[in-house]
Amino acid sequence: MGVAVPVGAVVIAAALGWFLPALRIASSARQVTEDASEALLVYIDLVVLGRMANKHARTALSDAAKVCDNPVFVNIRQALALAELEREQPWTELRRLADRLDLPQINDIADIAALQDEGVSLAAAFRARVAELRNAYVTGRQREADRITQRMELPKFLPVMVVSLAIILPPLMKIAS
Repeated sequence: MGVAVPVGAVVIAAALGWFLPALRIASSARQVTEDASEALLVYIDLVVLGRMANKHARTALSDAAKVCDNPVFVNIRQALALAELEREQPWTELRRLADRLDLPQINDIADIAALQDEGVSLAAAFRARVAELRNAYVTGRQREADRITQRMELPKFLPVMVVSLAIILPPLMKIAS
């Protein structure tokens, strides 16, 4: 004998099975992007240190990418290795990587590193860009903290209202009667 399942239950289960994973992926995508931005800030700091040690831009880029096994570092390392195998400039491959990963900050790295061919000092340019990216990152984190704080206001407000009503309601009822 078969079990009768209402059609509505099947439709609801199908809708949940479709939308729930999509919502979970969308919520985790924001966290992945934040983690990638943090890793990229560390990478730029490492490139700046390499440039301050008077390394060539290509060497500083590749040495910084070898430091960590974070996915961003691995992708940059692979992009630089691909550029070396294809005998092209590393910044062109970094620009492709920026488009592929949807991280425009990598384009900034590529643009600044490409300036070395023109004889521009890169350490100052990298430090300025890192300061801008860090300020943007900190501002975003502060906005997120403000949003969380604002969401906490309602749970704080409701117990105060209940206690206030519990204190004020008996005398009001006494006066009304």
